[in-house]
Amino acid sequence: MKLTLQSQCFFRSIHRRVACAALMLVLAPGILTTSRVQAQTYSVLYNFTGGADGSQPVGTLVMDSQGNLYGATKAGGNLNCSVNNLGCGVIFKFTAKGRLIVLHAFNGDTDGAEPEAGVFRNSRGEIFGTTSRGGDPACAWGNGKGCGTIYRLGSSDKETVIHTFNGLDEGAAPAAPVVQDASGNLWGTTQFEGVSNPQCFGPGCGTLFKLGPEFKLTTYALKGPPNDGYWPTASLVPGPGGNLYGTTLFGGAQNEGTVYRVSAKTGQVTILHSFDLATGDAANPGSLLLSGGKIYGIAGPAGSFSGGTVFELDNTGESIFFNFGLAYNPAGNLLRDSIGNFYGQAGTTDATGILYKLDTANNLTVLHFFGGFPIDGDNSTGMVPDGHGNLYGITFGGGTTGAGTIFKLRP
Repeated sequence: MKLTLQSQCFFRSIHRRVACAALMLVLAPGILTTSRVQAQTYSVLYNFTGGADGSQPVGTLVMDSQGNLYGATKAGGNLNCSVNNLGCGVIFKFTAKGRLIVLHAFNGDTDGAEPEAGVFRNSRGEIFGTTSRGGDPACAWGNGKGCGTIYRLGSSDKETVIHTFNGLDEGAAPAAPVVQDASGNLWGTTQFEGVSNPQCFGPGCGTLFKLGPEFKLTTYALKGPPNDGYWPTASLVPGPGGNLYGTTLFGGAQNEGTVYRVSAKTGQVTILHSFDLATGDAANPGSLLLSGGKIYGIAGPAGSFSGGTVFELDNTGESIFFNFGLAYNPAGNLLRDSIGNFYGQAGTTDATGILYKLDTANNLTVLHFFGGFPIDGDNSTGMVPDGHGNLYGITFGGGTTGAGTIFKLRP
């Protein structure tokens, strides 16, 4: 089945990236791929209820050596939450035997609320993450609902807030998980506050932060266009040489997003690429993947087809590796197997989405069409491999109650 794009819309909000498009049945000239549907094994492992177990799971799951999965939900849990009447979210563990355990339910006050990202789990079994709201109720950002927190969940499953954002120079509303550099420091981003620039959307351009020994926070403010990016939402990615890599949705020379490198030693930020739609480039980049000495990432519209893209970046510059050129806009994370196939998820016009495989010959294969509520999940936010050929993921919504799912895919 050959597909093309005749219309597409693409926008982002503070909490979600939404993609919509019209699915057509004619291949557009110049597109290098065909789209096919491949037989595979897909199963829903868990349907969130929206109650004490959480609702709207976010980010990407983390798997331990026993096959247990860890993650977070944006809502559900404590339904008396002062920030969100649907609940402030939870941290959960989904065991290899199929049982969901709530490790912590956020209360919306000083301990945080509304995680917008998954968790990081270190070699000692400690869980770290961020919440976009809660913390200091007097924080100016977010109508006094707090500017967000960084939390730690120790081996005793007791949650401790290790930092509360002040909404000023430190930033506000982190939307990405923390990651660890080679020295054991934790790094992350905030979407807003920091340095003010009239061209930045909302209050401030966002920040990068490092959480060092004894959880001391060091902040590096983004400055916005034309020489810097703003509004970071995707996770930083540790790379060689003590560097980390990330993206901003906007900023750069044309205010259409950037890819940057930050030195874990000095905090110096270097813009590696500023996106420019006028040249047929992508825009509004999301998550990154480092593979084979190159940087790959997902982004929004490119060229005359206005479809989502996978781009690649190396020391010779940036180029479009794959243009969907149809009614799909990639979201979540990007994975690659040992022979070079990519796996990911994308949004569709009906807001349910797909899981896909992009092979080494640039053939796009749809692995699963989500059915939405009440049949299936919708809007997958990320997948994690188990080392045995299976992929595990979550959906923000859908399932039997509409509160999201945990799924397993065998491509």
